[in-house]
Amino acid sequence: AYVRGICDRYYLFPLLIELPVLVFFVFFFFGQQLTGGCFAPSFWLDKLCIHQTKHDLKAQQVAALPVFVARSSRMLVLWDDTYFERLWCNMEMATFAKYSASPEKMEFLPLWLAPWMLSSVLLDLLGVTLVCCMQRSASGEGYEESIEAISKHGAELLGGSQSVRTFIHMFLEVFPSFMCYLPVALPTLLSFKRKIQGHELMLEQMASFDLKNAKCSVEADRPLVEEQVALHFQPEIDHEVIVAGAAGAAAPVEAEDSHEEALERFNNYVQGPLRAACLDSIGDQKEVPLHLCYICFLPMSFYAAVNVTPFAYGDCTMSYSTMGFDSPNHLMVTFAT
Repeated sequence: AYVRGICDRYYLFPLLIELPVLVFFVFFFFGQQLTGGCFAPSFWLDKLCIHQTKHDLKAQQVAALPVFVARSSRMLVLWDDTYFERLWCNMEMATFAKYSASPEKMEFLPLWLAPWMLSSVLLDLLGVTLVCCMQRSASGEGYEESIEAISKHGAELLGGSQSVRTFIHMFLEVFPSFMCYLPVALPTLLSFKRKIQGHELMLEQMASFDLKNAKCSVEADRPLVEEQVALHFQPEIDHEVIVAGAAGAAAPVEAEDSHEEALERFNNYVQGPLRAACLDSIGDQKEVPLHLCYICFLPMSFYAAVNVTPFAYGDCTMSYSTMGFDSPNHLMVTFAT
C-alpha cells in the first residue's frame, strides 16, 4: 500500500530517514570541528575578553567595550529570562543599536529554542518509527482484503458512492498511523507548552522594558552605565564611538534633552523596533517559522518525501483503482502534492 511502501523494504528506513537525521545531529553538535571553522563567523565574547579578577585591566577593558561592540557587524543575544534584567547587557545592546544599520542586525537566540527543536526532532523520529513498525506488522494480503471489504461495506451503507468508499479506505489506512503518534503526543505537547511560555515571557519583557528596572552587580557602576546609554541615544550624535568618562567624550545631555529622556528613548527602541525585528525573526509565541517547522519534523519530512518515490512501491498489492486512481503513478503524484 502507498503508506507501507518504504516499510516493506527494511533498508530504506535506516538509509533514507535515520541516517539523514543522524547526520543532522552530528553537524549540529560537531559542525564547527568537522569543517575546521571554515564556515564559522568570528565572535567577540565580553566575558571571555574582559579580565574578571584584575580590576585595573577590567576597568580598561570595560571602558573599551563600546569600541568592540560598535565594530561588530552583528550581535547575537543568547536570551534567558534574566537578560533584560542585567544592566551591562542592556548597555551593550544600546551601544550596538546606535552603531548598527538596523535592528535586524541584532539576533535573538532564546536558550529554550535548541532544546525544544532537538526534542521535537527526536519525538518525531520516534513517531515515524512506530508508524513503520505498525505498517510492517499490518502488511499482507489479509490486511488489504479486510480494508477493501470494510470500505465496500461502509460505502454500501452510506449510499454506495465511489468517493465515500475512497474516503473510508483512506481513513482506514491513515488512522492506525495517527494512533502510533499518540505515545509521543503528550511529550510533544509539554515541549511546545514550554516553548510558548519562554517565547511569551521574552516578548512581554521587551514590551514592558525599562532600563531603570535592570540590576547591576556593582551598584556603584549604575551611573556610568546609564550615562553610556544616554550618550548613545542623544539625537544627532556624532558617529564615533563614545566611551563614558573618557577624554574628549561628548558633553552631558542638555536640559531640553535630559538624561531621563535619553533613557526613555532607549526604552522605546527596545519596546518598538527591536521587538518588531525579533517577531520578524522568530515569530509570535504561537508561531513557528517555516524553516524551524522543517527541522522539527525532519523525520516525517524525509519519510513523506521517500514514501512517494517509485522504488518504494515494487511490491504494492493494493488495488489503486479501489481508491479511485487510474494508475500507481497517479496515486503517488496525488499524495506527493
